[in-house]
Amino acid sequence: MDESAMRIDSDLVDLTNVSLETLDTFDDEILAVSTDRLLRQVDHAGSSVGGGSEGGS
Repeated sequence: MDESAMRIDSDLVDLTNVSLETLDTFDDEILAVSTDRLLRQVDHAGSSVGGGSEGGS
């Protein structure tokens, strides 16, 4: 299967075809929900990313 055709389900806004110039014109409220969700995921990355034991070596 072509990886570029795979769809990833997400609550984040799809900015695939949005240029940086266009993104700069967006009102902050448009992206606020996605930004907040992304920041929460970053803050709790260990719970959303699999890994080995926490004991380390």
